Formats: sequence, C-alpha cells, structure tokens
Amino acid sequence: MSSKSRRFQVHLATSLFGVLALVVFLFIIALLVSVPLLQGISDKSEVTRKQLLPELVSAQRNALKTEKIYAYLQAIYRAQNALDERNLRLEAQVLTQSFAFESDQVLLEETTALLASMREMIRLRQEQRQLKHLSENLFPEPLSRAELATQLLFSQLQAYPISEVRSERLHQLFSTELRQSSPLWPEISDYVQQIAALNDQVDQIYREALQRQEQLASYLSSDAALKTQELALEIRNDVERLGRYIVYFILIAACVAGVLLLVFRHAVQFPIETLVRGLKAIRPDSPVGVELQPVFFKELDTIRHAIEDYSQMTRDLHQLNAQLHALSQQDGLTGLANRRCFDTTLAEEFHRALRHGQTLSLLLIDIDHFKQLNDTYGHLIGDLCLKRLAEVLQHYTQRAGELAARFGGEEFTLILPQMGLQQVLEMAERIRLEVSELNFDEVNRAYPDLPPLEMQVSIGVAHYLPGDHLDQESFFIQADKALYRAKAEGRNRVCEGV
Repeated sequence: MSSKSRRFQVHLATSLFGVLALVVFLFIIALLVSVPLLQGISDKSEVTRKQLLPELVSAQRNALKTEKIYAYLQAIYRAQNALDERNLRLEAQVLTQSFAFESDQVLLEETTALLASMREMIRLRQEQRQLKHLSENLFPEPLSRAELATQLLFSQLQAYPISEVRSERLHQLFSTELRQSSPLWPEISDYVQQIAALNDQVDQIYREALQRQEQLASYLSSDAALKTQELALEIRNDVERLGRYIVYFILIAACVAGVLLLVFRHAVQFPIETLVRGLKAIRPDSPVGVELQPVFFKELDTIRHAIEDYSQMTRDLHQLNAQLHALSQQDGLTGLANRRCFDTTLAEEFHRALRHGQTLSLLLIDIDHFKQLNDTYGHLIGDLCLKRLAEVLQHYTQRAGELAARFGGEEFTLILPQMGLQQVLEMAERIRLEVSELNFDEVNRAYPDLPPLEMQVSIGVAHYLPGDHLDQESFFIQADKALYRAKAEGRNRVCEGV
C-alpha cells in the first residue's frame, strides 16, 4: 500500500450507525420532555371538543343564518315583483323560526325584528304597485298634443323600477315648459311624490334593518370570540412551555444537523465530487493516469483505487487499440497501407471530391514480370522488390489525403487528391523512371550466374474532374483499364484512363 493510503479511515456504515444513534438519543430526550405537556394539552382539547366546540359551531351556524337573512333582506329590497318578495319572505320566515330552538333570546328577538322589517318593506312595495296601477287611468281619451307628449314621458318614467322613481327623475324628464302647459302635471307630480315618499320609507326601514343586522353579527362574533379566548387562555401556558422546548430542540437539532452537514460535505460530498471529476478526467490518450487523494471513508477510498486502476486500464487499452488499428490498416511486408485502408480512404476522398468539386487521381502500379522474377531469384528477392517499390511510393505521399497502398500481390495504388492531370502523369512517369533505375548490386553480386536484376512497372492513371458522371466503382475501373492497356502495349509505361 502506498504511503498516501496509510491514514486513519472509517467505514461509512459505522459512521451512519453513530449518526442514527445520536438522532435516536435526541428523539428520546424530546419525548421525555414533551409527552407530559402534550398529555395536558390533549386533556384540555378533549374538554374543548365536548363543551366549547359545540358552542363555537352553534355560534358559527347562527352567524351563517344571519348572513342568509341579510341576503334575503337585500333581495327583497331589490325585488321587482310581488311573487319574488313573497317567496323571499317565506324563506326568511322559515330561517327565522329555526332560531326558536336556540337558547339565545337576543338572537331570536333580533331576527324576528328583521323579519318584521321585511314584511313592512313588502307592504310598502305593494302600496307602490297599487299607485302605479291607478296611475294608468290618468290619461283619458282623446289626448291633446301636450297630453300626448306628457303621456310619452310618463311612460318612460313608468318603465323605471319602482325603487328608482324619485322626484329628481321627474324633473329630469319633464321640462319647465311641459310642466306649465300640461293639465295633468298636478296628478303626475302627486303620483311621483307618493311613490318617492314610499321609497324613502323603504330606504329608512332598509337602513335600520342593516344596522340591526350589523349589531347582531357583532353580537355573535363577540360571543364566539369570548369563547375562543377562554379556550386559548386554558392551553396558552402549556403551549408556550412546549414551544420553548421545541425551540430548544430545534436549535440543538439545527446545530447537530449543521455539524453533520459540514462533516458530510467535507467527508462525503467533496470526495465524491473529486472522484467524479477524476472519473471525467480520464482520457485514453492522456500521457499519465489519474491520481486522487485518499479519502476518509474506506468505501470511498476503494472507489478511488478503482478509478485510478480504471484510468490506467483505459490508457493501456487505448494504446493497444491504437496498435491493433495501425496493424489492421498496414501491410505487414511493405509497411504501406493495406487493401482495407485503401478502400476506406478511396471512398472518403472520392466523396470529398464530389462534395467540394475537387479533382482526384488514382494510380494503379503493377510490377512487370513479377512471377518470372520470383521464379528466377526466389521469393525473398521478390519481397525485396516489393519493399523497394514501397519506399519509392512513400516519397509521393507527403500531403493530406495522399495514400500509397499495397493492393494485393505485386499491385500497388497511389491516391492523389487535388492535382491536375498533367501533374499526375508527370509524377507517374517519374515513379516509373525511379523504379527502373533502382540499384540491386547486392543481389547481382549474390547471384553472379543469373542475369542482372532489373525492375520495371506499368502504371494506369484515372483522373476525376468535377462534373464527371462517375461513381467510385467506375473511377477504379477506369484506372484498372488503363493499367491493362499499359500491360497490353508492352509494359514499362504509363497509360491514362478514358
């Protein structure tokens, strides 16, 4: 174990057990202190439930009833026909009679007085309707022009609700000239004055009823408030004591929680965040592995070791994959790209040329009479020839996208993007000349009885221009046909595909 790991460590389960024991201890203390007080409050609550609560409910119910009576009072004040008034009065009477079963005499007297006010308001409205009915005979036939105009304005006045017929509205409708010229003005004015006087009486009764209703509501709310105050006084002392104990317990719990939070943050959260950052920092191509500081809890420290081991394993695996990938893309004899790498690169470069409108050239290179060379000098010399040709081709793949590959046997390829046809043909000719000028003196000295070793190649060239209607397969076939023509025309030459 490394020196940085030799430090005091605690199991996380042990720490959690200690925290749980502390919480249980505080809870027991809280129970011992609060249970007696809670029992006393419970006893007083039982008394409240059996004695005071029914009284409070009754007071609330009576308050709702008085609010309902008040609603009936308002509805009767605004009612426009006798049927609605009668129905509202009956409903209010039924509700008022329910107070006869209450023990509160004040409540019964006040609601009975409200009902009497409703009846008086209904009686006054009935008188107004009778007056309105009698007013319909004010205009005998036939009518003069002044009487006709007066009747028209009077009809407008009659269209208003009875509660809105006032002296002011009469003077708004009838001009001074019309009042002076109309022979029926005294009767109309007298009718309006009677209706308005009755409206004033209704308003007065309504205001007095509202005051009575407000006094009744105040009486009920005061009674309910008194009973509520008595209830509060009985349990206030116990609640205050219990409240103090709760405050003390909360303060102690808050302090303990704060300490535990700090411990958790420094001993658990921060280490976990560090471990997560370490895990995210793992890069397969990193030159060094991830190293983390030891943590307090043993379980988390085990995770740290696992992350460090995983980092090292990831680096090793990345290196191994890189080596395997390189081997899978490389020809073992010549060191050039193999057929698989060639196929992938040709597809990429051809699609790039199509997409960007660029030129692309492909050279197929074949060693002339390679089978005869193998039969004459042996396979080792044949392999040497393949390696020498690979060395020549490697000098022509210095730019991005260029690739020299062994296609198979004695056939090689050269991918050349973004070059003109004349440049490609000149390059192919240089390759042909360099191969023919290769020096094999060591072979000739080793085999003095055999003819001097010379190597020649035939090259087929395919050239893609933007706008050519070619696919990748046709492009390759073009180079293959050019190579075939170079072979057919005598070898050791460069032919362009058509």
